[in-house]
Amino acid sequence: MLYINPASPNVTLAQKRHLKILTCYVNKKLDEPICTDPKCEICPLDLRKVNNLSSKIKNFLTSNNCVEQVLIGSPRVLETLNISFWQHIFHKHTLADLYPYFKDISSENLRKKDPDYQRRYKIVNHYSKQIKSIFNYDWFNSKTTLPYNSFHLCKSLDRYTCTYCNRSYTSTIVTDQNKMVSRPTLDHWFPKSKFALLSISFFNLIPSCYSCNSSVKGTGNLSLTTSIHPYKDANQSDDFEFDYSYKSLKGFRIHINDTPSGAIADSKAKNTLESMYIDEVYNSNISELRDLLIIKRNYSASYINIMQSLLKTKMTKSEVFRILFGVMYEQQHFHKRPLSKFKKDILKKLEMLDNI
Repeated sequence: MLYINPASPNVTLAQKRHLKILTCYVNKKLDEPICTDPKCEICPLDLRKVNNLSSKIKNFLTSNNCVEQVLIGSPRVLETLNISFWQHIFHKHTLADLYPYFKDISSENLRKKDPDYQRRYKIVNHYSKQIKSIFNYDWFNSKTTLPYNSFHLCKSLDRYTCTYCNRSYTSTIVTDQNKMVSRPTLDHWFPKSKFALLSISFFNLIPSCYSCNSSVKGTGNLSLTTSIHPYKDANQSDDFEFDYSYKSLKGFRIHINDTPSGAIADSKAKNTLESMYIDEVYNSNISELRDLLIIKRNYSASYINIMQSLLKTKMTKSEVFRILFGVMYEQQHFHKRPLSKFKKDILKKLEMLDNI
C-alpha cells in the first residue's frame, strides 16, 4: 500500500478540477442554477435532470455545501456524510438494514423474493437509483465524456504503479491525437454498490491495477477504524515491511510483518494488506526474492559503494540503487517503479543498505 499525499501539487490541482467540473455536472442533474463562469464546459451541455427527483434528496444535497463535501471531502467526512444521508432518508434504519436493497435486481428475480422484501426493495431502490443517476460513475468513466472523465483524473494524478500492490505498472496513456489508450482502474475504497453517494468522490477513487481492484479487493468493505486509506494514512509504508523465510519443502515464503510503528498503530497496514491477499500475490512469483538473495550471496554488504565507485560518477547512492535494482529508494517515489517497497525492505533484511 502506497500513500498518496493529498497536499502534493498535482493532487491538489486534480482535486480542484474535479470539484469545479463535477459540481456543475451534479447541479445540472439536480436542476440547480448554472454557474456564472462564461468559460464553463459543463453548464452549456445538454445534461438531463433527474426525473421526479425526491425532495428529501434535493434538500439534503443543496444544504450545508453538501455537494462539495461529497465530491472532495476527506475519507472520514465521506464516511460520516454517507451515514447522515441515509439516516435523513430512513431515520429509523441503519445502513446495515438498507444494504440488501441497494443492488439492482431484475423484475423477474424480484418476483421470486418474498412480498416483504419486494415492498422494501421498491422503497429503498427508488432513492438508490436517483443517487446513482446524480453521482453517475458510468458517465464519468466513459471515454466519450468530455471535457472531463476518469482518464483526465488519472492523468492528473500521475501514478505509475498500483497503489495497493506496487507490482504492476498503471500508467495513463493518451496519444498525441488524444486517443485514450489505457489508465489505472479506479477502485472505490467505499464500494459503490453500497456507497452510491460516493461513486465519483475524489478521495474514493484509488488508482490501482485490475487484479487488486476486481479480483482481490472487489466490493469488500474496509473500515477507516481498522484499515488504512491511501489518502489518509501518511505513515502506511513505514508501518509494515516485507520479510521472507525458508521452508525446506516449499522453498522461500514472503511475509508481511508489522514494524514497531505498525504495532503501535494496531497493525492496520499489515491487516489491510493481508485482507487483500497481498502476501499471496507476492508469493505467486518468488523470482524477485531469489534474485536479491543471489546478489547477497555473491556480493558484500558494500555492494552499492563498490558499484558507485566503479561507475565513477557523481551519482548519489540512491541513484545508484535505482540503476542496480530498477526501483526507487525514496518512499514518495515508490509508485514510479514496481516492487520498490518490496525490494527495499528485503535488501534491508539482507543488510545491503547500511551505507545509504
